[in-house]
Amino acid sequence: MLGTALTRHLRSQGHEVVRLVRGQPTSSDKRHWDPDAGRIAAPRLDDVDAVVNLAGAPLAGGRWTKERRAELSRSRIASTLTVVTSLDPDGRCQRFLNASGIGYYGDAGAEVVDEASPRGRGFLAQLCVDWETAAGHAAVPTAMLRTGQVLSPDGGILGRL
Repeated sequence: MLGTALTRHLRSQGHEVVRLVRGQPTSSDKRHWDPDAGRIAAPRLDDVDAVVNLAGAPLAGGRWTKERRAELSRSRIASTLTVVTSLDPDGRCQRFLNASGIGYYGDAGAEVVDEASPRGRGFLAQLCVDWETAAGHAAVPTAMLRTGQVLSPDGGILGRL
């Protein structure tokens, strides 16, 4: 959902957007990638100015069994490392924005948290730490985007409620 909205906005501002897709690309604005294998089809990310990585299996959707937790971790870490290893410090792309989540802070109750607040405890906090650590290996300037639940009548958490 965030990627669709971001793509729509960037295109409305005259930017060209290339999307990474797991399936066969059906148009020139899509490029095949296999994050589990660490591959992005040529020209990889050599022809872009910036990369926004929002990839990751949805957190909602059933119990967090051991297998589900492994899927949540793999989907975030593998995709992020695939992007990170495709970024050339001397290349065209010199900006990387990587998704993360407010789960980093754990259950803080009514306490106000910000970037200086310590990380929380539990699986979700650790997942965010691992995700951000993977992104931190990028050879270009990197920012983390810690989002909360996505609220939209088109889906997100509202779509499930």
